[in-house]
Amino acid sequence: MKKEVIQINIFNIVPEEFFKPLTSKYKSTYIDCLRLIYNTYKTELSFGVDKEVIISELENYFDNESNIEMVFEEDEEIAKDSRSKANAIVRRLKDNGWIEYEVSNNYKVKVNLFDYAATMIESFNKIIKNEEIEYQSLVSQIHATLLNQEMYMKPYEYIIKRVKENTEELMVGLKKLNSNIKKYIDAITNEKTAGEIGGH
Repeated sequence: MKKEVIQINIFNIVPEEFFKPLTSKYKSTYIDCLRLIYNTYKTELSFGVDKEVIISELENYFDNESNIEMVFEEDEEIAKDSRSKANAIVRRLKDNGWIEYEVSNNYKVKVNLFDYAATMIESFNKIIKNEEIEYQSLVSQIHATLLNQEMYMKPYEYIIKRVKENTEELMVGLKKLNSNIKKYIDAITNEKTAGEIGGH
């Protein structure tokens, strides 16, 4: 019997406008603000934080950035000071499905980060930090699994599954490493002649 493969469309999970901030002229600012919001949640038990705390954090961020006004072309809003910029960013993140508001029992407005948004920001953090995969550890795990005599007492599917998962993770990591090496080589050889690269 042929197993049916169910294709999940990402837009069945995230709103249509979800990626809009990441394609706007302020995309770098949105990334900074999203990471800042995510870090604010780290000390909380949930993805909910008082809106005023979020606004304050973003306000501090804009205080340290350029004091140039932000013009949001979609509705022609102009944000000049840090607080208005913070409010404008939060409003658009809400409109595009990254966050939602919740009124608590004491009538304070909380900002909730959607789970899929948190997952996306975690990915941003991994890309930006360029977290290194421990290749040696993965190779050791594969080697140890194959040499462990006790493992062979279990069904072979168990051994194969474990080795397959670790091998796939290793291959993904090596592909990332290869890509990063290429980027690094391109960066250091960009606009240099063959002679300069060869040290002549």
